[in-house]
Amino acid sequence: MRPRKRSVKFLPRPRTWPHVEKPTLLGFVGYKVGMTHAFAIDQTPGSPTFGKEVFTPVTVIETPPVFILGIKAYIIKDDEPMSFTSYIVEPPKELQLNRLLNKLIVDKENEEKKLSKITENLDKIMYLRAITVTQPRLAKSLGKKKPEAVEIQISGNSKDAFEFIKPMIGKEITIDQVFKEGQEIDIISVTKGKGFQGAVKRFHVQELPRWHKHRKGSRKVGTRGPFSQSYTPQPGQMGFHRRTDYNKKIMLIGNDPTKINVAGGFVGYGVVRSQYIVVEGSVPGSVKRPLFLRYPIRKTTDEIKQPKVISIDLSSKQG
Repeated sequence: MRPRKRSVKFLPRPRTWPHVEKPTLLGFVGYKVGMTHAFAIDQTPGSPTFGKEVFTPVTVIETPPVFILGIKAYIIKDDEPMSFTSYIVEPPKELQLNRLLNKLIVDKENEEKKLSKITENLDKIMYLRAITVTQPRLAKSLGKKKPEAVEIQISGNSKDAFEFIKPMIGKEITIDQVFKEGQEIDIISVTKGKGFQGAVKRFHVQELPRWHKHRKGSRKVGTRGPFSQSYTPQPGQMGFHRRTDYNKKIMLIGNDPTKINVAGGFVGYGVVRSQYIVVEGSVPGSVKRPLFLRYPIRKTTDEIKQPKVISIDLSSKQG
């Protein structure tokens, strides 16, 4: 999969957003905890195990509430989106956002003017985005306090989106206000970094025979002539790439960590202390890495079936 270059940020931002008619936040931010397995009822029509209890690997993602600092309006100029104006309120001191506020401009004197500027130009505004900050201090196992500031797009037309987000400014929003159990989501994250690697490990090319014609090395590409693919395998960066997993099903959304905390804690993470979600399958990225959860852009169906989870394995994963 390409490109095979280092990601610019630990928390990548979506480049595109899905079209949803109902006004809602189209994303959320969580932190990867680890994997376990669950037993659930197979709800796939036509499957040989339909209606039966099946073994399913699952990933736990801790999702502390995010705080909505304000909104940002965008207009289209010369066929390109351009920032129109932003409205940011001062957060409470207990959020510990002193470092972050050095980059965000909080204009107390002109707050009402900026808000009125948005309301008066809703017909010109193409879309609105909520300026949100995470609260990693609530997930104490992360060992960090500095939050991530991200813009999350609001679906619907600009008038409906503004009426939806206006009462939420200056308040917290939880994961269950954005997603539902059984819903499919896209997960955008950065994979595990493996550093600078050779062509054999990076592209799985065949190693040259060590007993014959290996004067210049056996773990190299034999020729750089024409290949069937459009690239020539060469050494370079492996891992720490931006990747997107599409249509990951949410199996569970919960507030009680005792239902998913394994004995001895998750390897490399510890125990979950705040809200969480459990998604089906694996998720790219290392433990404690921030993940961007987005509404599906390639959804397969509009129907949301309530998952039937029988049990989640809570045995120790320490080896």
